[in-house]
Formats: sequence, C-alpha cells, structure tokens
Amino acid sequence: MEEPSSSLPEHVESTIQAIAALHAEHEASANPAERLADWVTARLGKPASVALLVVFVLLWIGVNVALRALHLSPFDVPPFEWLELLLSFAAAFMTIVILASQYRAEVLAGRRQQLMLQLAFLSDHKQAKIIALLEELRRDDPMIQDRQDQQAEAMTRTNDPSEILDAISEMREALTSAREKLKR
Repeated sequence: MEEPSSSLPEHVESTIQAIAALHAEHEASANPAERLADWVTARLGKPASVALLVVFVLLWIGVNVALRALHLSPFDVPPFEWLELLLSFAAAFMTIVILASQYRAEVLAGRRQQLMLQLAFLSDHKQAKIIALLEELRRDDPMIQDRQDQQAEAMTRTNDPSEILDAISEMREALTSAREKLKR
C-alpha cells in the first residue's frame, strides 16, 4: 500500500510522526484498568451524562412519589436515602476514575515537557554553533571589515541550565525581600 503524499516538508512530517509515535507508545503502555478508566472518563465527560443523571434522579423520585400516591410501597421514601447513597457512591467512583485518568494524562504531559526541554537545549546549542560559524565566516571574509562584536561573542556560548536556575532563584529571593520591605 502506498502512503499518501504530503505537502509538508520532510522534517515537519518526521516531527509529526515522532509525536504520533509518542502518543501511540503511551496508549500501548496502558494496562486494562487504565484503559477502562480512560473509557469511563471519556463517557462521563460528555454533556449527555449530565442530562442522563438528571433524568435518572427525576425518574427515581417520580416513581417513588407515584408509588406512594397509589398507596403502594415505594422502594425509597423521601428524603430518598437510597438515592443519596447511590449518588454518593457514584460521585466517589467518578472521582477515583477521573483522578486515574488525570494521572495518566500527567505522565504523558511530563514526557512532552521533557521532550520540549531537551529540544530547547539542543536548539540553544545549534544556535550558538550557527552564530559561531557566522562570526568565523565574517572574520575570514576579506570583503567584510573585521570588528569586535561582544553580543555575537556572548551568543556563541550555550546557556548553562544550572546558572539560569541559580539566577531565577536569586531573582525570586530579591523580589521576596523587596515585597517584605514594602509591607513594613
């Protein structure tokens, strides 16, 4: 079978395929309980679920009130303790299922964030190399006047993540102490 030709450049197509592979691997790694939790969450997350719940509660109450009006024995008399128990159980069940689905989604989001961080570091290294090569080309070209460009020189160095984190921490501390001084 021949794959459909795409109008996207090859590097974009390969990126899309890599992202699709990341998602496919995430789905393939799910155990049956996780798949069930995702399936239940997908069904409960639809507006029809709200309507279905409202119809169910109204029917429950209506049937019990009608049975009582007909002088028959209702299965749940007001204040509908069995209905409250059932809805409490359903709420606890939905909470656990939603939390399980969110946990799986957070795992995928964490992998995406790690990928983005690695790509950002790789991009930083590539940009620094490009700037260094351009600067080297500028210095070697006899047609271009040689000059000192401190900003370009600074851009040829890659960023050290630990230095950036330290600078962010120092900035936060400075902002915190400035706020405290303003409060006094």
